[in-house]
Amino acid sequence: MARAFKRVRLLCEGEELAAEYLTELSLEGVSFRVSRPLASSEVELRFRLPDVIEELKLRAQVTRLREPGEASGEGLTVHVRFGPLEVRQELALARFLESEARLTESLTLGV
Repeated sequence: MARAFKRVRLLCEGEELAAEYLTELSLEGVSFRVSRPLASSEVELRFRLPDVIEELKLRAQVTRLREPGEASGEGLTVHVRFGPLEVRQELALARFLESEARLTESLTLGV
């Protein structure tokens, strides 16, 4: 599983919201937490991958929301599916995910 990103810019209906802890990143989508409900089911995520100079700007559709547990203070967990990716975006994500998989494997094997 890819590491969590701490800072992600999230645009929803033109409003920028703070999204935290980008997790479960794949070529299809991602999960993240927000402090309040979104105004729309369509969002734009902006974040940088390690070793990639350009910020990725990805359109996405909300597929699932999970309310925080009582007194957890975690915020609302949002799961999204990416819209069509440009080739360079898909390649950057694929390279990052592959490097994370290799790192996880080497740590697991103690290499």
